[in-house]
Amino acid sequence: MLGLLGNVAEVKALRPQLLTKQFIKVFSELLDSKADGIEVSYNACGVLAHIMFDGSDVWTMEEPKRSHVMDKMWAAIQSWDVSSRRNINYRSFEPILRLLPQSGAPVSQHWATWALYNLVSVYPSKYCPLLIKEGGVILLQKVLELESSHQETKDMAREQPIFSSRAHVFQIDPSTKKNWVPTSKHAVTVSYFYDSTRTVYRIISLDGAKAIINSTITPNMTFTKTSHKFGQWADSRANTVYGLGFSSEAHLSKFADKFAEFKEAARLAKERSQEKMELTSTPSQESATGDLQSPVTPENINGTNERVTPDTAFNTESRAETNAVPFPHSSTSITKHWEAELAALKGNNAKLTAALLESTANVKQWKQQLAAYQDEAERLHRRVTELECVSGQTAGVKTQKTELNQTIEELEAELKAREEELENLKEEVEKASQLQTQKDSLAQKLQETERRNAELESQLQDLEQRLETGQLESESFRKSLRSLLELLDGKIFELSELRDSLAKLMEDDSS
Repeated sequence: MLGLLGNVAEVKALRPQLLTKQFIKVFSELLDSKADGIEVSYNACGVLAHIMFDGSDVWTMEEPKRSHVMDKMWAAIQSWDVSSRRNINYRSFEPILRLLPQSGAPVSQHWATWALYNLVSVYPSKYCPLLIKEGGVILLQKVLELESSHQETKDMAREQPIFSSRAHVFQIDPSTKKNWVPTSKHAVTVSYFYDSTRTVYRIISLDGAKAIINSTITPNMTFTKTSHKFGQWADSRANTVYGLGFSSEAHLSKFADKFAEFKEAARLAKERSQEKMELTSTPSQESATGDLQSPVTPENINGTNERVTPDTAFNTESRAETNAVPFPHSSTSITKHWEAELAALKGNNAKLTAALLESTANVKQWKQQLAAYQDEAERLHRRVTELECVSGQTAGVKTQKTELNQTIEELEAELKAREEELENLKEEVEKASQLQTQKDSLAQKLQETERRNAELESQLQDLEQRLETGQLESESFRKSLRSLLELLDGKIFELSELRDSLAKLMEDDSS
C-alpha cells in the first residue's frame, strides 16, 4: 500500500493529491511505526521527502506544520539501522537521485543519501553498478560541495562503495603466522570504498553487523595471487594478513586489478599531498660553507610536534658536518662520494617525511573513529531511552495502531473507489475511441462519395457539352438536307419539263 503511494509521490503532477491534512497526518504517524522492520517508516518518510522537495510554497495547511513534520522525519531517519536488510526492489535510482542536488529540503536530501548508502552497502553487487551507471557518485560529490547540506548527510555521502565482490575471508593466525583462520562462515561481500574528502581508498567487509575487514590501501601494499582462486595482502596498520577465497579465477583477477588501480590512485594522491606539504614548509637551503638543511622539517608537517629519533638526528648532523668540509674541484672521486652522501641524506629525509605524514593521517583517522564511536554511543543511549518510553505506553500504542489501521482501511477503500472510477474512465475512453473510429470511417466514406459525385458531375457536364454539339451538328445537317431537297425539287421540276418536252417532240415526230 505505502509502496504504491510512494510511486504516486514520485510523480510531481500527482503529489498535490497527497498534500492534504489527512494524508500528512497519517504519514507523520507512520514515521514512528516499527512494523515490518523499518519498511513502513522508510516508505512513509519517502513519500514525505518527495512532498517536502516541492518547497514551502505548496504547503498551504496550518496543521500539521511543515517544520514539525521535518523534525519527525529527521528523528525517524536517525533511528534506522543503516545495515538493515530490505524488502524492496529498485530498478532505477532516478526518483531518489533527483532529491540530492538541492537546498530547499535538507531532510529530503538526507533521506535520499541514507537510502543509497543502505542499498549499496547491504546489496553492493546489485546496486553499486546501478548507482554508477545513473551518475549517482557525481551527484553525491555535489552534496559534499553544497553549503546547505547537513554534516550528517555529508558524512554519509562522503564514502560510497565503488566495487564489490563476494569471497570467503581469512586472517593469518597471529600466533603461528602460518595458518589461515576463517573469519566468515560463508562468502560475504568485500567492497572497495572511496572517501573523496580525504582521498582514501579502503577495503571493507561486514559479516552481519561485524566488520571483519577494514583495511586502508597504501602505496606500499601488494596484493598477491597465491593460487588461481586465492589472494592475500598484508596490512601493517592492522598488524595482520588478509586472505580472500573467490569462487572463480575471473573474480580474483578482477579484484586484483582493482587493488592495483586503487593502489596507484593512493600513490598519486600521496604524492600530491607531499607536494602541497613541501610548498607550505620551509624550502631547503644550502649555506656558503656547504651546510645542508632538510627541505621538510618534522616540526612543520601538518602542525605535528613529532621529532626525529636520536640516532637519525645524529647521523644527519654527522653527514652535514662532514659535507661542510671544503674539497678541491679537481677531485672527482670525492665529489662523487659527497653526491652519494647527499642523495642518501635526501632519501632519509623523504622517508622521514612519509612516516610523519602517515602518522599524522593515523592520528586524524583515530580521532574521527573516536568521534564516530561517541556519536554511536549517544545515539544508542537515545534509542534505549525511546524504547523505555515506548514500553511504558503500550496501551496508547495499541489504540494508536487501531486508529492507524482504521485510517489505512479508509484510505484503501478510497483508493479502491478511485481505481473503480479509473476503470470507468478507461471504459469511457475505449468507447470514445470506438466512436472516433466509426467517425473516421464515415468521414472516409463521405469523402469517397463526394469524390464520386464530383466525377459524375464532370461526366454530366461532358455529356451536356457533347449533346449541345450534337444538336448543333443536327441543325446544320437539317439545313443542309433542306437545301439539298430544294435543289432536288428544282432538278426534278427541270426533268419533268424535259420529259414533257421530249414527249412533245416524240408526238411531233410520230405525226
